[in-house]
Amino acid sequence: MKIVHGTEVLTTVEEWIDPKRTAIVVIDMQNEMVSEQGGYARQGIDTSPIRAIVPNVQRLVNAARRAGVVVAFAEFVHRNRFGVNMVDGSNYYRNRDDGWVPCIQEGDWEAQTTDELATDRRDLVFVRSRGSIFSGNGLDNTLRGFGVRNVVLTGTAISGSLYHTYRDGRMRGYYTPVATDAVAVVHDRIEQQVLAHIGPGLTTNQIASHWEKEA
Repeated sequence: MKIVHGTEVLTTVEEWIDPKRTAIVVIDMQNEMVSEQGGYARQGIDTSPIRAIVPNVQRLVNAARRAGVVVAFAEFVHRNRFGVNMVDGSNYYRNRDDGWVPCIQEGDWEAQTTDELATDRRDLVFVRSRGSIFSGNGLDNTLRGFGVRNVVLTGTAISGSLYHTYRDGRMRGYYTPVATDAVAVVHDRIEQQVLAHIGPGLTTNQIASHWEKEA
């Protein structure tokens, strides 16, 4: 830790992932994107890069639970459980020329986190309809209530939800370490460039080993 103009600045891995002050967030690891029966796979989209990170995310989540780290899952939906569209035109603009646009409804199988990463009753589950996981769902206030100052990011997609969350988290005063081998690289060139500029970047082993020792 260093002091810059009277402000504490965390500078070490141990500080960035301190179990007493850290949460891990699993972003959009839902059946629609992960499962071979989900909408992405049915449309012929290669979901293997997303499925490939599941073991690393599993290890991080299990280590976090044992070490007392706050575990949160963020699930994206396009419609709420009443069928009301939650995504507006400005956010659909990027999909205006797509041949297929997903439409996940809250409560449906597609919206649920994949069984391989089954949520525990102690976990937090937040639903959202915007890029940042902090948008419109009370997650920020909940994490502050737990005394969280670091948010470890995992999941998909680097150039979408994960990137928006990274930027939003920084603006809200969180340290946002990224588990670089527990995030899905789907669009190689773009997302590798994004990943190189966000962080700090840590490996699953760096994070999980520390939590496993703490547990």
